[in-house]
Amino acid sequence: MSELPVTPELLSIAEVGLDYGIHLASDTKETFHPALVTETAAGERVLDQIFLGLAGSQAGEDPLGAAVSILGDKAEVVRAAIVLDGYTHISDVREDAILVRVGERGVDHSHEFAQRYAVSGLRKKFRTVGNVGYIGESAPVLP
Repeated sequence: MSELPVTPELLSIAEVGLDYGIHLASDTKETFHPALVTETAAGERVLDQIFLGLAGSQAGEDPLGAAVSILGDKAEVVRAAIVLDGYTHISDVREDAILVRVGERGVDHSHEFAQRYAVSGLRKKFRTVGNVGYIGESAPVLP
């Protein structure tokens, strides 16, 4: 992943987010609530699980918007990752995926990564599918 247009600091936060998303998806085997990985200028990292029922009446309809709104209230945060349970659409095939959007304060875009996964069988066995993919630039996660 060294050729990506992402700083090492953002890549590090993305990896934490992807690892946590894999942990959540493999443990719950159901759609999970979003999570935030934040970092201050002093290097302090915090991982927070967002419970959409407590994040406002519209949060369930727009979990990404709820996460961005929560980050907007955290002035001390200089870097952040939003971890979501979602989908990829590749060649008209929809697959479950852990999506991680990472960004830095004051930058006009974020970067998005995805790790596809599958849950199958009677025991709902979890497995990742392929490698982590870089999706590209997206809207910023921090103002």
